[in-house]
Amino acid sequence: YNSIMQGVRFAAMLRAEVIGLHAVDPKKHPEARAHAHGTPFAQIRDSHPQLAKAIEEYFLPFRQLTRTTRIAIQTTATIGDPVEVILQAADVLAVDAIVMGTQGEAPKAELFAGSVARGVFSRSKVPVLVLPPNTQIQTEGADKEVVEIAGEVTTRPRILVGVDGGPGSADLASEAMRFARVLQAELYFMHAGAQANPEARQILEALTTVASQYWIKVKDVSISKDPVDAAIEIADKEYIDFFIFGTRLRLK
Repeated sequence: YNSIMQGVRFAAMLRAEVIGLHAVDPKKHPEARAHAHGTPFAQIRDSHPQLAKAIEEYFLPFRQLTRTTRIAIQTTATIGDPVEVILQAADVLAVDAIVMGTQGEAPKAELFAGSVARGVFSRSKVPVLVLPPNTQIQTEGADKEVVEIAGEVTTRPRILVGVDGGPGSADLASEAMRFARVLQAELYFMHAGAQANPEARQILEALTTVASQYWIKVKDVSISKDPVDAAIEIADKEYIDFFIFGTRLRLK
């Protein structure tokens, strides 16, 4: 429920449309095994009234938010493996981002291990926003600047970008800038571990130059410790709203 609430709030900040998707997993719903992968549940719902009732309950938060927000919200359910259903829907619908919740109970090094979130995160062609339990997109912080986003007055979001100077870092910084422009956000540039390498410094300088053209603030918050611990510490201290990190994780 919280993932839906925060996901819709995220969509409102981006002036985006929302599609609520439920994958009817045949491993959890035996009644779905007789139907082919990719079958829209709407085609067979009359044959499975109990399952239809359960899915309607899953979608209830979307129905409620439809009445209280100004963004377009649709819902759909499809039979099949959740990872495959989500990735195929993202491709067919040409979505710009995927928002998912995760139980987040695994050790930090295995955050997505064995979960649907890991499968989607590792194979998606579009950005994936992963929301751990009880995640809140922050609006607090006494020093946050007030702006108007999507027609509503709110505080300017803060984005923490983790860059190591390796392959793909420049592209990551460029995408982070695009994200910040849409959200009218502040960027916090993080290089954790040893002293930042020349490549990371060059990326920071280029990012700062571009940001100045759009009146976007960039703050260097590099820190000498484990990247995960550093990110969490900075997020707590600076009231960060979003992490942006790249990944080399790709399944064959």
